[in-house]
Parts: sequence; C-alpha cells; structure tokens
Amino acid sequence: MLTILSALLPVFGLIALGFVAGRTGYLGEGADGVLSHFVAQVTLPVLTFRAIATMTPEDLGVPAMATVAIAGPALVWISAFLFERWRGEQAGMANVVAMGASFGNGAFIGLPVSLALLGPASLGPCAVAMALYTMVVFSWCVFVGVLAQGGQHSVAQACGAVLRQLCRSPLVIGCVLGIGFALGRLPLTPPVDRLLETLGNATGPCALVAIGMVVAKPLEGRAGRGLGIAVIGKLLVLPGITLCLLAVLPPLPPVWAATAIIMAGASSATSTFILAAQTGPRERQLGAAAVVLSTIGAAFTLPGVLLAIEALGIARFTVPL
Repeated sequence: MLTILSALLPVFGLIALGFVAGRTGYLGEGADGVLSHFVAQVTLPVLTFRAIATMTPEDLGVPAMATVAIAGPALVWISAFLFERWRGEQAGMANVVAMGASFGNGAFIGLPVSLALLGPASLGPCAVAMALYTMVVFSWCVFVGVLAQGGQHSVAQACGAVLRQLCRSPLVIGCVLGIGFALGRLPLTPPVDRLLETLGNATGPCALVAIGMVVAKPLEGRAGRGLGIAVIGKLLVLPGITLCLLAVLPPLPPVWAATAIIMAGASSATSTFILAAQTGPRERQLGAAAVVLSTIGAAFTLPGVLLAIEALGIARFTVPL
C-alpha cells in the first residue's frame, strides 16, 4: 500500500498544483486550454508514435489486449445507454452518459499512473490502449452523437464525421505512423529518438497540471440524474469488467494486464465534455461534471484498483519508497 501511495503522490500532487494554478489564475487566462492542446496535439502523438515504432511486430498483435480495450468499454457503453433510454432520456444525452462511463482519460490519468507504477515498459501497452480507445470507442460515440441530432443527419453523414475526426486526430496519425515503423522495422536515429523521447516525457506532467486546472473550474448548473451512472460506471464498473475479461481471456504479460486495468480505472476523458458541448446545454453540464467528479473520485478509487491488481497476483509494483 505504501508503494502505491508513494507512486500516486506525485501524480495527484501535480493535479493539485494545476488546481491551485487554475483557481488563482497564476498561469493566466486560458492556460488550461493551451496546455491541454499542447498535450493532445504535440506531446501525446509523439509519445504514441515512439512507443509503437519501437515495439516488435509480435507485440502489436496482442488479441487479448485489443479485446479488453474494446469489449470492456463496449459493454459499459451499451448498458449505460440502454439504461438512460429506458429512463426516458433522449439519445444525445444517453450517449453522453454512456461515453462518460466508458471512455477513459488514458492520456491525462492512465498514462502517468502506469508510468509511475510500471515504468517505461508500460508505454507500449498505454499507446495501444489509447489508440484503440480513440479509433473504436470515441469514434462510435461520435457516430451515435451525430445520428442523435434529431434525424438531421444520415448514416453516411455520421460515417463521414467519424472519418474526419480520425483523419484529423494527431493521436491516430502518430499511431498509424508508429505501426508502419514497427512493421517495417525502421530504426529511429539516436538524435531523433532523443528529441522524441524528450517531447514524449513532457506528456505526463503537462497532462496532470492541465487536468487539475480543469477540475478547478466551477461547474455550471445542475448536471442531471445520469451523472451517477457516468461516474460509477467509469470508476467502478469498467475496471471490474476489465478484471473479469482478463480472468477468462488468454493470459497477458503482467505489465500489459496491469496497464489495461489502470487505463480502465482512469477518470472520464475530457473528450466527453467536448462531445457533450456539441450536443446541447444539458449535455454540456453533465459532461463537465462527469470529467470533474470522476477525476476527484479517481483519487479514492484508483488506490483500490491498484491494490486489487497486486492482491490478485496480476502484477507487482516495485516503486522505491
């Protein structure tokens, strides 16, 4: 337990630093957006490219990891979406709730925690998981969100919106380029590799400070009754389903299995708020609240998730105290 807490202290310490900076305005107006944009558009795609480009082709084809990263969120999304529809919510709101419950903040929470506890060996699994989340889970949520806009758009238009999102996503571009380098066994020259490593190393600290600044923002209005489903689904249900899937699927290497669970236990992704803002004011309020409250809640649930990883013998954390 002390090992886990000592590893999480810098993670949540940087979030606290971002919170203070956001509340006091120390970094200036709009700093959270600039920092988040820098991570999403520059450092994270670079980190993803380098992590995948240096993997072996054999490591790229890990069907159990793909199954866990796709099937777990899919089960949670379907359950949350159908439950919200059964309660009488419109499809747009149900999609935002389901996305909050199923689409995790791998880049801003999962990646730093995995690196803190598992070291550089977790970079590859993190990159694979984030790429799958973006290309499958996020794309599906965008697709449903477009169709939910009152019959204004056809299936073809929804597919076009998804393709535009993917083609413009630096994370997806970095992933595709990384796969090309890995399959072609193309080397990265030492100067280029050092540059990419330096940029990639900025992802964790910048992401944590940015998420702290997001949490510092006051919530607007009431979030709605779907908030509990989004937060509980993300912090408790998805990690639980991931553990069950790992128990029945072919064994993954310990670092890969632990990374999959940590990524599942991360808070709701900030993309939830972005999608919600495009849907409507009620959805925007719920999306913002889901991101903020699940980030705060992760400070309490993640230690439990990590203890379960050790107690079940999935992996051992050896961070020096």
